[in-house]
Amino acid sequence: MAPSQAAAAAAATVAPAHRAIQRGRAGTQSARHGLRSVGASMVVGKVNSVGALAGPSPRNAQGAAPSVQQPRGTLGDITNGQASRKQLKAPAATQSQQPLPTLLTSSASVAVSPAACCSTAGVVCTVAGASASAAAATTAAQAAEDILQAIFEGDEKDSQKVGEYAADIFARSLEKETRFLPKSDYMEGQQDVNAKMRAILIDWLVEVHMKYHLRPETLFLTGNIIDRYLSLKPVLRKKLQLLGVVAMLIAAKFEEIDPPRVHEFSYITDNTYDKREILNMEAHVLLTLGFQIAVPIAVHFIDRLCRANGCDGQHRNFVQYTLEMSLLDVRALRYSPSVMVAASVLLSNIVLGRKPVWPAAMAHCSKRSEASLLICAEELRGLMECAKTASLHAVRRKYQVDQRFGVSTLSIPGPGTIYPGRAASANA
Repeated sequence: MAPSQAAAAAAATVAPAHRAIQRGRAGTQSARHGLRSVGASMVVGKVNSVGALAGPSPRNAQGAAPSVQQPRGTLGDITNGQASRKQLKAPAATQSQQPLPTLLTSSASVAVSPAACCSTAGVVCTVAGASASAAAATTAAQAAEDILQAIFEGDEKDSQKVGEYAADIFARSLEKETRFLPKSDYMEGQQDVNAKMRAILIDWLVEVHMKYHLRPETLFLTGNIIDRYLSLKPVLRKKLQLLGVVAMLIAAKFEEIDPPRVHEFSYITDNTYDKREILNMEAHVLLTLGFQIAVPIAVHFIDRLCRANGCDGQHRNFVQYTLEMSLLDVRALRYSPSVMVAASVLLSNIVLGRKPVWPAAMAHCSKRSEASLLICAEELRGLMECAKTASLHAVRRKYQVDQRFGVSTLSIPGPGTIYPGRAASANA
């Protein structure tokens, strides 16, 4: 093919393509113009819709000619959608015009029903009453605290009373006492011993305690060790006395300056148990209790509560007599040591005619209300009433002497004096 013919063929091929490109550019520009018109119609539709929602324009309100409708855009379905949405909403001109509330008119225009007023007043009164009660309780607590500070004011001068730490020690004892309580129902798991045998053992240990002139802490700690061990291990009847002397040996080593020797405990058992048996049993008891001997007991709460109550010698001995009598009854294990002491003080106030029977200082110091102690105090009253005719009389004879004001001979009030509901349930 000649060069001129080849050039002509190439030009014929390129020309249609060039014309197609030109047509594409023209179509693009037309599309751009169409989209611009659509956008304008959409904006106009939105403005018209907003104007319809807001109500008639100020010009129409003044009687001017209505605005000219904008032409429909290229994409009629979009503007038709705007028109359809505009028709769904009622025109504001057909709706009743309500003035918007203002700061001055809103509160005056709202009507409040009498029931709402009464309920609001009731809530206000309740809150005011609660605030008044809380303020009165705070005032009473502060007054009780002031009384206690006046009672224990001189303790800081006595090194034996450790006045600087006494309140913290007392609060710590209240917190820890429930961690080392024996099980109140442990006798149900004992096959060879019962509550009566335990009472006989404690009564005999009271006599041993008096014979060696041991401290009150030793007696109460002895009872605590016995009950905690019996809560964990079964004991044969023939080994129960051995457990008692070993518990007193451990307590005496912990509390006394000059505790009785091992051979003395063997002697008071009429040599029923020799020295080796006592030492072996001591090691076994300590291992079972995890060497946890320093525990809160009732006697640790007596001094502070009796002083807060303003007890004299007779009053204090009566409290101690009540607590030692409770050692014989396994049912007393249901109560913590601090509750037992507080209930004993409450009972002593009733027996000795103190008024009020539960002062505010006692409630603040013991953290117990009078109502929470009535059941325990009634049970102690019943125990004291039966003590005069009981076969176990070591504790009663201990407190008959004049040195202890003969508190075991005092008359005890009858059933229902402290807690009438308890007496009624017992009679039923």
